[in-house]
Amino acid sequence: MAAGNDYVIVGREDVLAIPFGQLKAELSRRLRGAR
Repeated sequence: MAAGNDYVIVGREDVLAIPFGQLKAELSRRLRGAR
């Protein structure tokens, strides 16, 4: 995630129960376009 940008995360409650570090890593991967 880039410094100075705001992001809104909308997700299912069960997904939001995962550790924040894991969520951040997956979001960063998807924003970079890596698969």
